[in-house]
Amino acid sequence: MSRTLSELKEELRYIISSMSQTEHHELEGNIPFSDFGIDSMMISTLITRLDQEYGVDIPIRELMIELDTIDKLSKYISDRIVTPVSVEPTHAAETSDDPGDSNSTVNVVNENSQVYVNNILEFLAQQKSTMESIISKQIEVVDRLVSSGGTNQKHMARNSTKDISRSVVTLTTVQQNEKNPSSTSHFVPFVSKVPDILTQNQKKYLVNLQEKIINSTKNSKAVAQEYRSVLADPDEIAGFSLDSKEITYQLTVEKGIGSHAIDVDGNQYIDLAMGYGSLLFGHSPDFQTKALKAEIDSGIQLGYRHRLVGSVSENISRLTGMDRVAFCTTGTEAVMSAIKMARASSGKNKIAIFTGCYHGHSDLTLVTKFDEQAVVVALGVSKTISQDVIVLNYNDAESLDIIRQEKDNLAAVLIEPIQSRRPDVQPESFLKGLREVTAKSNVFLIFDEVITGFRCHVGGAAALFNTKPDMVIYGKTVANGLPIGVIAGKAEVMDAADGGAWNYSDSTFPRAKQTYFAGTFFKHPLSLASANAVLEQFIQNPNWIQETLTAKTEKLVSEINRIFDKYKAPLYVRNFSSLFKFFCTDSNSLLEIFFLALRLNGIYIWSGRTCFLSTAHTEQDLTNIIQTIDVVIRDMHDNQLYSIKDGVIVT
Repeated sequence: MSRTLSELKEELRYIISSMSQTEHHELEGNIPFSDFGIDSMMISTLITRLDQEYGVDIPIRELMIELDTIDKLSKYISDRIVTPVSVEPTHAAETSDDPGDSNSTVNVVNENSQVYVNNILEFLAQQKSTMESIISKQIEVVDRLVSSGGTNQKHMARNSTKDISRSVVTLTTVQQNEKNPSSTSHFVPFVSKVPDILTQNQKKYLVNLQEKIINSTKNSKAVAQEYRSVLADPDEIAGFSLDSKEITYQLTVEKGIGSHAIDVDGNQYIDLAMGYGSLLFGHSPDFQTKALKAEIDSGIQLGYRHRLVGSVSENISRLTGMDRVAFCTTGTEAVMSAIKMARASSGKNKIAIFTGCYHGHSDLTLVTKFDEQAVVVALGVSKTISQDVIVLNYNDAESLDIIRQEKDNLAAVLIEPIQSRRPDVQPESFLKGLREVTAKSNVFLIFDEVITGFRCHVGGAAALFNTKPDMVIYGKTVANGLPIGVIAGKAEVMDAADGGAWNYSDSTFPRAKQTYFAGTFFKHPLSLASANAVLEQFIQNPNWIQETLTAKTEKLVSEINRIFDKYKAPLYVRNFSSLFKFFCTDSNSLLEIFFLALRLNGIYIWSGRTCFLSTAHTEQDLTNIIQTIDVVIRDMHDNQLYSIKDGVIVT
């Protein structure tokens, strides 16, 4: 079907609205996607969706930089979808015995013929315009390619271009050329500028902020540049945009001490990233360092049963109330393996996941929902994967009805009980309802507590909300920063790892259906030594650590919100346990300016923007955080970076 530009914009609004959870009517055409919370993962999803819907394959760099608004993207797509104008079928004129009717018949035929001709001419004009654009771009490319070559090269290139211009160029050919890295693209080399959506005050402030950050972290930037060609690292492009390109690099850290990190330029930061939440006890606490040094002195034994694996398993079972425990190296591996166990034990194939939940990067979890259909969100993931996944709405009672309907096909339901990106949503009643429905439907319920596990309670969110799933996935805090993934669950599903428990000197044997589960580093000695030391802390002081940290975090969040209210800033912060996150009721650009200002003033928040407190954060740290935020927000207020309501008094 043919689409007008306005219709295309409207379609894109609906697509982006479903991804960003931004209301459709709020998606203005000239606002960058980043302001709607569209991250790099969502950009990959959008690429897939645009390919499915319009048959255009847009390189990720173009969508992030050149085509980063609805206005730009709709124009780009409109220029590339050549659709014939639909023509209503012409019906033969009814015959009449009256010879006087012949003129009217001729008029009808002539009128319809003229409409048809006009439509054909319009379609051909579209083709001509498209072909001229393609040829023009090809000539530009050839000019660039041969600019350093000899006369013969130029002559051959020009002749080739003329030959191409005589051919019929189809849309498919255009798309193939765009996929070819040697062909032209719409990517424009970096030009130092800030986004048009910012106010003049914001632009000036941001440019000044960037200059100061670059000057203070020159060595980190140099390291990033030196190894970029050899190191393939997606963390290096987190939050990439044209305006922030010159400060898009990770801090290279020299040392971590307690709640602080020191970069290669000698800058010291209060660390609120805490290893993406894994450093519950801060950087290198004494009890962990001691355990690791002792383990290193014993040698790194692989291929044997480690002396600590039994006691670590027993302690996890004791704290969580789960029957059996298995170990992996990462949270992603644990998620992937838990799904396999659930499928093997149930004999069913499908799984259900929820919008907004994060479960690592295994194929089955890189799926989201568009128009009530499951679609993959990343390039390289087979589109057929989505056939085995049902994507449900988080904290929505209708999702429970869908589980009931699909119970004969569902092996498991996987959920983050508290979404790491939305700590403000704590759906206790929904989780209880989910437990009831899955139990009655004979569907395994899996809690992904890689982030919340052991942070909010020694038994995780499952214990905090008194809702016991069939399996729980842990990681991060279990080994305080060392690589580990843990699957704990009921014997009926965990037995799929090894066939189930059995004894010597009797007739027992592994009876359960078994899947494949193995990994060289699954029970790594250093990770086990660290986990053993961490679990001993929990056992000695059950929940005292978690309750103390939660109280500290709530006090900090309250003080920060008081500062935002004091200056009437469109910002607020919410927490779950010792995890907290900043939100903005204005644009995300303002929030990014805020984060950059914090970084310049010695507070580090990683690109995912979820923050964590650790036991290493002292009262002085909290005071410094509060005072720094006060200084930053006052400065943003004084520089008029956001609108102030009437009657506001700033003291």
